[in-house]
Amino acid sequence: MSEPEDTRGGQAGDQGKFAWRAFFQQTTRPLFVLGSSRRIRFVNAAWEELTGQKAEAVRGLVCSRRRHSTALAAALAPTPEALAGRPDRVRRPAPHARPGTQWWDIHFLPLPSAQGLYGWLGSIEVIGEKATGATRKLPAFLAEIRARHADAFRWEGLEGDETRLQLWVSQLRHAAAVEAPLWLVGPAGSGKETTARIVHSYSPRRLAAFVALDCAGLQPYLVEALLFAPGNVLEGGHAGTIYLKSPQLLPRDLQQQIAELAQNLAGSVRWMVGTDRPALELTTAGLILPELATTLAILEIHIPPLSVRWPCLSHWLQSWCARSHVSEEVVELLQAWPWQRGLRELRQVLEQAHLRAQDQPLQREHLPLALRLHAEHAPVVQQPIPLPSLDTILQAVERQLIELALRQCRYNQTAAAERLGIPRNRLLRRIEALGLSVPPETPKS
Repeated sequence: MSEPEDTRGGQAGDQGKFAWRAFFQQTTRPLFVLGSSRRIRFVNAAWEELTGQKAEAVRGLVCSRRRHSTALAAALAPTPEALAGRPDRVRRPAPHARPGTQWWDIHFLPLPSAQGLYGWLGSIEVIGEKATGATRKLPAFLAEIRARHADAFRWEGLEGDETRLQLWVSQLRHAAAVEAPLWLVGPAGSGKETTARIVHSYSPRRLAAFVALDCAGLQPYLVEALLFAPGNVLEGGHAGTIYLKSPQLLPRDLQQQIAELAQNLAGSVRWMVGTDRPALELTTAGLILPELATTLAILEIHIPPLSVRWPCLSHWLQSWCARSHVSEEVVELLQAWPWQRGLRELRQVLEQAHLRAQDQPLQREHLPLALRLHAEHAPVVQQPIPLPSLDTILQAVERQLIELALRQCRYNQTAAAERLGIPRNRLLRRIEALGLSVPPETPKS
């Protein structure tokens, strides 16, 4: 089936094939024309201004919602109703990260012919107006609050001397430098959301909002409303990172919606996920859709347990007890507690102790009774026994083997060397170096 010509142009007085192009160029409504193969055949100047794309760059682009499609191609893809030849309208997130609204209402008008569908005329209605520089600028007091809040989430809260911690932090630094989706794995209370906030505070999107959605604590319809309903957290372009806590608890249809949303918003917002098990394990167990795991588990980082990270927790003690001095005894008591609920439990204990202290230095009596009793009955940690040097151990083993071989061979040095699998002159050198006293050979009885 023939489609509109690729040639762009249009003389207003030309009544031939260019007249419709010139006509569409006059409107301020963004318009585009798709051929029967769903390829872009024409876009007007308003469409170019909205998307920031030139007609020459997008002409021939196939508009579909397949996995390999670009965000722009997915946004302009005809709906099933439009593919069936019926006019339709759909609201989709804008596929670019430019300032302004994040939603388009796209109208599809099928263009039938005697042989079937000739193509579609599409128009885009922008939902909301672009924010001006004045409206985007935060008041000074809000900017100060945001800066103070961001300052609480620093690398100092994660760094440590152990090699395992250094490797972990280097992985997180790499994750902060890119915008790929991040999947954090760790037990409850290990600090997955805190880690996500630290990565966000060092990412290119740190000036935008960090939005955390607790999929375990919120009803599924509330999560859906926060992401898809009018007035959702994505409208206005203020969200920089969306953090999903335990998305495996969401219904599968909502997981599918989120996977499609993340694909459509690629480059507009960053996604992070926190779960207690790896994405592959959750997928194998049937708790996470493969599409969601494939989309959001581009980077997967495991969080070390709190017991390994204790040396770096002084940052959190200073952050959560900024107005109170923490005594050394309190630090020792905190270090002795197992912290099965992780950072969450630690923060609750410190906040309650701070209230009891009433801005005075935190002392032993300000801590919970269970924590104090645990420290009293905790087993005494024995100091590790210093190990001898490796050379000393090897020489002792060598001495015993040579003496054993000599005794078994009745101090016949040639036979002992054969038993040890070494040349005789080498055995003599080792006997001399070790200072062994070798009695004369014992005659056979």
